Amino acid sequence: MFRRVVTDSWHDWASYAAFAITFLVFIVAFVRTILMRKDRIDHIARLPLDDGAPIAKSNTRNP
Repeated sequence: MFRRVVTDSWHDWASYAAFAITFLVFIVAFVRTILMRKDRIDHIARLPLDDGAPIAKSNTRNP
């Protein structure tokens, strides 16, 4: 049954291309992080994690 499956040559290279694109994006993000200026790093480090917005209750039952 599997002898009847015919694959084109580009199917073989699709996985390599997807890996290369993913690897390239990772490398670009890594290099940009390494080359980031110190004042930008300090600014990002000082960003608040809690914006003070009220949290909506997901439970609508009254206790």
